[in-house]
Amino acid sequence: MELFIEEHSVSRILDQFCIHFVPFVDIDGVENGDQGKGRAPHDHNRDYIDQPIYAATPAIMRYVSGLQPEVGIDFHCPHKWGERNDHVFFVKTGTEADRRIERLGQLLHDLTQGLDSNREIPYDPTYDIEFVSGAEDLYE
Repeated sequence: MELFIEEHSVSRILDQFCIHFVPFVDIDGVENGDQGKGRAPHDHNRDYIDQPIYAATPAIMRYVSGLQPEVGIDFHCPHKWGERNDHVFFVKTGTEADRRIERLGQLLHDLTQGLDSNREIPYDPTYDIEFVSGAEDLYE
């Protein structure tokens, strides 16, 4: 967060947008060696339901509902490293939302071209994937 603020303090982005960062959620699971995939009855990313089972989920839901965000981005990697997992990508939904995903992707692509990929995080839509029903565990 310090780097983000430092690098954007001279730009107008912080005058135009209020950016909230929600830290890593399942620290207990990770510390116990349980990364969550396949956890019964479900992992944290499936807990955004009417009756969440993990304490962090309703806390995040309350926090975000008061913000009325225009966009929310979950930055994590479903796999450890290699191939597409070394790049930012979106999972397309197969719905009308894809048009908004593609618009955001184009903005990110235009904004991040020419960045030093050893220090910055460029976006290239060629790494995006299409959602495949029945393969939800690939996207967790």
